[in-house]
Formats: sequence, structure tokens, C-alpha cells
Amino acid sequence: MSATMKAQLQQQLTIPKIKTIPWQQQDQITQTLLIKGQGVADITLHENLNGRSYESLPEKVPLTFEIHTPNQEFGLKLDITQSAAILYELISHSDFGKTGKQWQQIKVNDSPLAGIDADPNCPYWFSIDGPNNRVSYGKGEMRQCTTLLTFQLPDKLNEEQKLKEDQLKDVKAITIHTLATQPTFELWREPVTIDPSLIVVDSNALSMIDLASNAATVAANLTPACQTIYANISGNNFVLNTEDFPYFTDAIEQSIRDPEGWCYKKLREKAEHESFGGEDALKGTYLRITMGVNQGNSPGIPNVLEIWPPGHHSPIHNHGHANAIIRVLHGEIQVDLYAMLSTKHTTPFASQTFKKDQVTWLSPGLNQTHKLTNANLSGPTCMTIQSYLYGKDNNVHYEYFDFIDESAGVIEPFTPNSDMGFIQFKQTMKEEWLQRNTPHSCCNEPKL
Repeated sequence: MSATMKAQLQQQLTIPKIKTIPWQQQDQITQTLLIKGQGVADITLHENLNGRSYESLPEKVPLTFEIHTPNQEFGLKLDITQSAAILYELISHSDFGKTGKQWQQIKVNDSPLAGIDADPNCPYWFSIDGPNNRVSYGKGEMRQCTTLLTFQLPDKLNEEQKLKEDQLKDVKAITIHTLATQPTFELWREPVTIDPSLIVVDSNALSMIDLASNAATVAANLTPACQTIYANISGNNFVLNTEDFPYFTDAIEQSIRDPEGWCYKKLREKAEHESFGGEDALKGTYLRITMGVNQGNSPGIPNVLEIWPPGHHSPIHNHGHANAIIRVLHGEIQVDLYAMLSTKHTTPFASQTFKKDQVTWLSPGLNQTHKLTNANLSGPTCMTIQSYLYGKDNNVHYEYFDFIDESAGVIEPFTPNSDMGFIQFKQTMKEEWLQRNTPHSCCNEPKL
């Protein structure tokens, strides 16, 4: 390897994955891509322009993404208007013997979701994928499932449009025009290419088919925080039913059904005071049994046993920009994923059910907003371990999970609380179990 190649490789290894760009009081900004020919520009407009709605400025384009090659021979422009996303290509033209450049429309998405969003806090992203000769646009989380427009550039020379094979690979910068005065803008290193797998497996369980089909991933592909959490809760000994109390899950099921049980009473107490269920208050409850203490590196106590009776569910909520690993310890849980936390966007873009011992994950930028449901109406109760951790680059430590209040139609903060500590809870379930069954039920089969 030549000295030049080594220097280029070393430089690339030090390039950050994400860069936050400060926005000055201006209507446009041009920023160099972290890697030539690829990346994602992510912008949130936040508020209306000078207190006026965008609808009052019909002749203006609220948001535009624009890229060119350094020689200006190739360019693309994406206008996000009030009602559409419109992609243009820079082409040569002749007028009275003079040659110049002009924008020519090449693709439109005029669906209701494509234009300026009804939610001012909606993130808009534009992906430049030079390796695959493709650009794409979407809203919310940066992934294929939230893509609203994709354009695959021709792979071969197109004489009429003057396109060349490596046109996107030559792009070094992106320009953003906006009517907003205080947007937030980030550049990401990698383009949007695939949807990340939701299932995490041990590296010894990952097959070549899994890798080729993107059916599963391993912890090493996740954020450093997720890797730490996974190591904590993925072991074979991390189980509910243990030698000292092999009927722990049965005892929890009984406590949920028994009007005298702690779980039964606690669920109804929560239904009265802090339900997320809308009209059906009881269904909007679940139990949070915490392990350890708040160490200042997660929203609330980091490790939580969550107990989901049949048909019970969470609200649509996010996780304070934390990382998390979720492992199913008993039963099944349905996970619905959302592009963003917004009262304007309450239809999931993906839904997947995880069974006993399956593991899923979330990070500040992916799988961050979800709704959990035990969809098995006849049982069993679902029990999951959910562990949270802020990334080392997170200096804010937002201590809440924001959720959509179904009854009021607004977003509210939820303080991650504890219904009971795990050690006390296990002892309580053991005592209840012994009261309901024979004194020797821990050594023999239960009498249900």
C-alpha cells in the first residue's frame, strides 16, 4: 500500500459518523460531505417562519436540497413544497446559439405525506448514495421504510442527458435552502441503503442466509452502548424461573388474575391514576419492576422487568434519545415502529412480534419510537427485560420518555418510575405463591 493510500485510509478512519452543523441567520447553507459522494443531510425546521404559517407563502419553496459536481456538469435539486417533493436535474440547453444550464423536472411525489409536514418538528432527510448511484428522500427516521422518493441514476453514459457513471461519487457538498430561521441540521456519514434488522442474535447463531437476507444482526453491529447492554442481559443465566423459585412466572400469572394479588391490585391502581389506555384504562397499563438504582447514565433506573398482561399495551412513545436492548423472557411482544413521535404520524411503518429469548434494540436514531403490545388476548402474560443507556456523546440526558396521550391528542413527558424493586417483587410473588398453593409447592408440581 502506498503512503498516499495509507494517509487516505487513516483520514477516513477518523471521520465522525455524524456532524451537527450550526445554523446562522441565513436562508441557505453549503456543507462539505463527510465522505465524498455519500451521506445524509437531516434537517428539522421546528417552527413557522416569523410566526406565519408556510401556507401564507405559496410562491416560496420552504425547503430545498441541492447537490452538484465541482465542475457544475451534473446537479440534482429536490424541492419540498407545500404539497409535493419534486426532483430536478441540471441539464444543458441552447437558446439563440448560447449554451447554458437549467433545471428539468425528472420525478415527483405529490402524495399528501411528501410535502411540508403538518408537524413543524418533522425531520426531513436527503440521502446521497454514490456507491449505488441513487438519491432518496424521506421523513422521520433515516431508513428505507420512511423513504418518500427514490431516484436511481442511469448506470451507463446517457448522451442526451450528459450523465456519467460516477456522477454522484464526484459530489463533495450539499446546499440546503429553507425559509425557516432556526432549523437544526446534521450530516451523516453513511447513506440510507437498507433497513436495519430488528433481531439481535449471538454471533454463533448468525448464518450466512441471515447475513445475506438481513434477517438478523449481531451486537457488534450496534452502538457501543447497545453492545454494553447486550452483554449484560443476553446470558443463559438471565432467566425468571430459577432453582430457588422455579414457578416465578406462574406466580406472576396468578397474581395478575387473583383479585387479592399484588399485580392485580397494582394494575387497577395504575388504571385509575396513570393509564395510557384511552377509553380502556386497564389495557393501557403494565408493570415496571426495576433492578438496581439510577446511576445517572440512563432515563431512570436502567434495567426494568416489564410485565404485559394479555391485551395490554404501551402508548406510542420514544426513549429520551437513549440506547436500549429488549429481550423477551416470557411470552411474546408486538413492537410497532413509527417514523417519529408525532400526533400527525400514528401509523406504524413496521410491526414485528418477538418471542421468548428473542432480542431487539433501539438507538437515538433508529427504532427510537415504538408501541409495545401483548397481542395474545388469551395469554400468556409477556415479560421483557428492557435496559437503557445514554451514549457517551449524549451530554443532555433527557430524563423522560415522551408519549402520545391518546385521550388528549398531545405529547406528554413520562418519568420512568418503579412499581417495585426486583428483589422485593420476587419475594412478594414467592409469598403469594406459597399462600395459594401447598407449603411444599416450591419442591413439587403446583396445584393450580
